Amino acid sequence: MKITKTNYEDNLWLILDSIKKAELIGLDLEFTGLYLNHDTGFHKYDTLDERYRKMKAITNEFWMCQLGICTFHYSEETQRYIARPFTIYTVPYSDSRNLSVSVDSMRFLVENGFDMNLLFKEGITCCRMNEIDIENYEDWGGKSRESKRISNEHREMMEGYTQQIIGFINGNEKELNLNMPSEYVKKMFYGPLGVVNNFRGVEFSTNTKNAQIWINVKRQKSRQAVYCPPVVEQEEADSKNVKIMSFLGVTQVFAAILHKKVPLIMHNPYFDITYLYNHFIGPLPDTFLQFKRDIFNLFPVIYDTKYFIRHFFSREKFISKTKLESLYRYCYERKQLKDLVKVNFDDSFIDYLGEGKEHEAGYDAYMTGVVFLFYSKYAAKNAGREMWDIVRDAKNKICLFQHKATFIDFEYLEEEDMDVFMDNVLKLASSNKATAEQVAKEMAAFGDVEVTMVANQEYFVSFDHINDGFSLDSIIDTLNQTSHYKAGNFCMRNQIKPN
Repeated sequence: MKITKTNYEDNLWLILDSIKKAELIGLDLEFTGLYLNHDTGFHKYDTLDERYRKMKAITNEFWMCQLGICTFHYSEETQRYIARPFTIYTVPYSDSRNLSVSVDSMRFLVENGFDMNLLFKEGITCCRMNEIDIENYEDWGGKSRESKRISNEHREMMEGYTQQIIGFINGNEKELNLNMPSEYVKKMFYGPLGVVNNFRGVEFSTNTKNAQIWINVKRQKSRQAVYCPPVVEQEEADSKNVKIMSFLGVTQVFAAILHKKVPLIMHNPYFDITYLYNHFIGPLPDTFLQFKRDIFNLFPVIYDTKYFIRHFFSREKFISKTKLESLYRYCYERKQLKDLVKVNFDDSFIDYLGEGKEHEAGYDAYMTGVVFLFYSKYAAKNAGREMWDIVRDAKNKICLFQHKATFIDFEYLEEEDMDVFMDNVLKLASSNKATAEQVAKEMAAFGDVEVTMVANQEYFVSFDHINDGFSLDSIIDTLNQTSHYKAGNFCMRNQIKPN
């Protein structure tokens, strides 16, 4: 179900009810960008903290344009899971941040059916929870730039007119004439704070006699004349609540997910998690360690289907690809998986039947949940264990792509030393603009080598085998004696820069 500004209020109860009943929730996000510049490009020689800082820079630049949620609950009556997918078009609260759009990312989304017009016309705001201060709402965006009040003199004058009209409607006179001392007072009488707003079933008309302004008051024939002043405090409170709800937007949904505390199922979700934190929680922490601690303390349990497949099924020949679309297709094509689980869309969500829905966040969230259910059931069946028992080893572990460390464990809340992975690696800077292939040819004199260019004239050189007579230290010494290379071990990587 597509959720936009137009239908959000009407369907919010359905979203929250679905979350309340959920046994697990699939999540998927679409973003306006995933790549910032060469300095934030990923490579396998990033430390975990360096990789996090790159993710933070990218997440601070771009924004989440779709939040996909799919709730799953088991029906004992039908013996199957019932899925409710929601695709929510989102825009961040505009007064707090100025964010960018990557042409390549948005072109990809549009080619896969994303509606840009819908995003900018009907996107629902979201805000960070650390920006919310209901008691001081005016300080965070609700403050009106205009406020009308009248002087004590004019307020007493309007109160006098009001009392005269009350006396008239409770008496027997057929009409009442009120003298207005000026055109300004007449406008005030009819204005937003004027007397006319206090009465129903009363007719007001204006005439001028002998250069004086008079307002004629009569009872309407068809309605009972009554005094009913607006309940200003309640109206102001209702207006304030509407503004607050509008400001919170999708944050209400994410807060409900955090509160529910059922497992969140995601696929390769490092980007998703950083965007969720940056859009709904607050600015990303300075360090990777603090980020991990916050995710562990704030989020429900996370299962990454990509990590789960790699961890449990690395030797299964029927799984040849780990992309989400492929894993989902295998659920219904591979004999090992077919019929292990029954999943149906709820009756109100039949728009998702059929194919070609990939890269719509709600449908991707649905596929992620289905993959988790099928493959965890398969693993549990093979091991003779319960499903939630078998997946326990994958709890809060997510894949780390293009990295020596293959995953992040959000339950390991200590500093992680990446240098242990890099004892065969040196950092190299060249005075020439050489390609990775040219550098690899020269480095091959020292052993079997892989060269990765990480910036202009900067390279990491990894040795699978070092020839007899050499060591990493001796190779570094040799390179530093040349006129065009500067080299150091991995711990010195930040000091090795081109001249």
